[in-house]
Amino acid sequence: MKKTVYSALAALAVAAVFTGCSKEEAATEVSATLESAESKSLTFTINPSNAYKCSYVLYASDAEVATAEEILLNGTPAHANEASTVTVSGLEPNTEYQFAVAAQGNNGVSLFVEKATTADIPAVQFDADRASGRQYGGATPNFSVTLRTEENGQDYELSLDIYDFVNTTATYLQPGTYTVTDEQAGQTIGKMYSYFYYNNKTNKLVSGKMTVAVNDDKTYTIDVRLKIDDGTDFHGAFTGKIDGLEVK
Repeated sequence: MKKTVYSALAALAVAAVFTGCSKEEAATEVSATLESAESKSLTFTINPSNAYKCSYVLYASDAEVATAEEILLNGTPAHANEASTVTVSGLEPNTEYQFAVAAQGNNGVSLFVEKATTADIPAVQFDADRASGRQYGGATPNFSVTLRTEENGQDYELSLDIYDFVNTTATYLQPGTYTVTDEQAGQTIGKMYSYFYYNNKTNKLVSGKMTVAVNDDKTYTIDVRLKIDDGTDFHGAFTGKIDGLEVK
């Protein structure tokens, strides 16, 4: 009888030893890798580990990223038990974003944030010898600038109605960033009289910006990025003199 009791106690002791030394479950982790960047989309590979739930959200570069718990609740679901590739579309060209992915497992939650920038649109180069402009009268400097070119059999003509509420005595285009808007503040491009001609059609401007630099040789360097009313994103560049708006 004693032998049987001792054997049972020994078995319990061995079981207790093995139970106390069992390996802890691995931590939940997640990461993401940028696979490709197009002008309108970003593609990532998500790599979760020891997870049973996974979700992601794409944020603007200056936005505050939510907690892992909020992303798991409100984000777009992704595979939790294997790597997966996801594409986020409908983005703006040449723009930085934050890709946040969260995973949840038996050992807690994990959050990973990756920054990525969409590809730029190749710039249409306007002709240096076909630019024209003029200054209108009034209390606020108002300029008209027209840039032209032909590329791959396609005619482009961009006409801009420009206001400078910053440099109120300017007689030619001043350096700065001009925004497409009807607001009368800062350096602006008015929507009403501006247009973009291409594909044998005259289109209106919806939004965008133009940066202007004045060079030592009295030429302008202009970079313009616009959204047109047909949904097209346009990128144009110009370096040269503007007939009628000579740098003084």
